[in-house]
Formats: sequence, structure tokens, C-alpha cells
Amino acid sequence: MVEPLLVKFQVDAKPVTSKARPYPKQQIDYVRSYFAELEWLDLVRRNIHSQWSSPALPVLKGLNTNEFCTTIDYTRVNSLVIPLAGSMPDIKTATTCVSGAKYYARFDNC
Repeated sequence: MVEPLLVKFQVDAKPVTSKARPYPKQQIDYVRSYFAELEWLDLVRRNIHSQWSSPALPVLKGLNTNEFCTTIDYTRVNSLVIPLAGSMPDIKTATTCVSGAKYYARFDNC
């Protein structure tokens, strides 16, 4: 079992709000459609009272495609976080943790 990551903010950190960037119509349509689907599936919900916001960043899946995946630009939020010392586990550690598992899955929302 992986322990939840605990993110700590700097003492003087105040909530930040970042406005959406201007995007071409195709990207705007994709972002609206994608988040409407996530909301319909109850995977996300609107929070009109949040003091924090970061813009969605639609990224082309590949060079020769018109398909997008979405990431969130946490640049401003990350600048307020106390850095963590440590590293990602290597492949040997990761495979040891799942040895003997009955099922494996890969999730890619892109």
C-alpha cells in the first residue's frame, strides 16, 4: 500500500487563482466536452467557492493527430509548496511491490 502524499504549503501561502488561457476553438471545444464528461461520470464536480484554481492545458497527443489529452498547469500552486526530498521508486522496487498480484491495469485519461 502506498502512503498518501502529504503536500505542505509555505507558512505565508495564500490561495492563487489563475485564469484560463486563450485557446483556439478546437481546444476550447475539447476542454468543455472533456470536463462535461468527467462531471457526468461523477469523477469531478464544480466547486464555485474554491479559492484555488489552475488552468487546464490541452495538449496534442502526437504530432500527426488532432486528439488532445488534458493536464493542469499547477505552476503557481507549486511555487507555494514546500519541496519534498526523495525520489521515485525504481522499476525493481515497483515490481517487487506488485509481485504476486492477480490483476494489472494501466489507466490513461489521454
